[in-house]
Amino acid sequence: MKNVLGFLFFLLALLSSCEGHEELLSIYPVSDKVRAIENAIFASDTLGQDVHYNVLVPPNYSKADATKSYPVLYLLHGFGEDNTTWMSNMSAQQTFADAIEKGIIPPMVVVMPQEFNTFYLDVEGMHYMSFFMKEFMPKIEDEYHLSHEKANRFIAGNSMGALGATMYGFLFPDQFAMCYGVSGNSPLQKASIEELRKQGISDSDMPALYFEVGTSDNISYQSTKQLHEELEAMNFKHSYMEREGGHDYVFMTVALQHVFEAIGQMLKNNMD
Repeated sequence: MKNVLGFLFFLLALLSSCEGHEELLSIYPVSDKVRAIENAIFASDTLGQDVHYNVLVPPNYSKADATKSYPVLYLLHGFGEDNTTWMSNMSAQQTFADAIEKGIIPPMVVVMPQEFNTFYLDVEGMHYMSFFMKEFMPKIEDEYHLSHEKANRFIAGNSMGALGATMYGFLFPDQFAMCYGVSGNSPLQKASIEELRKQGISDSDMPALYFEVGTSDNISYQSTKQLHEELEAMNFKHSYMEREGGHDYVFMTVALQHVFEAIGQMLKNNMD
């Protein structure tokens, strides 16, 4: 896995304690189906600073009830955005509520962490990937009674967050069932998939890979389409959707519906 990590870092170079977790300050109903926790604070030892995050929880959720274990979606934001952007600009709370009400997804939890424009990497002075994988994710899952099983853990993001989601999914293939990139360039290339195969990691062991991009997206469309064609040529199973739209919140808001649909189908398949 070290070889894979180094290889993906090379590609990305081209892109030029639970004790610190404060008690939640606010939880309020979004609808009769969903409640939101905004700007909770995680005091990170790894980063040496506070990290804000938002959470969406289903009806009748209670932190006091440790008998339940929920699937989780980590929803990553884009460059220059923060933990509030998916809710304030892309109506994540309403899309989540609709998905639960329509039975598209079972009761689950969505976690939206703050990131600091490091492209979700470990960089000098800001080891964000180490923070996320080794500190944030384990503590959050214990705190909110989230499933620790790969089959119940999903990651998605928009723009820079799409890069982070696909990168984490394939750097840590034993951790995520699905990675879904919306309107974002991916660190994956044909060579990186080949390298994973050489490491003895079979395609079936890798997370389900989804890409969605707008045909008028002048930032991500061409590179995403090219990657799709390369993966298709090497018979790597993935889902690719292109539709009219740009690199904007209107497109990404609709895409989140598709993220939940993909999650719901995967969870349903696991139960069949």
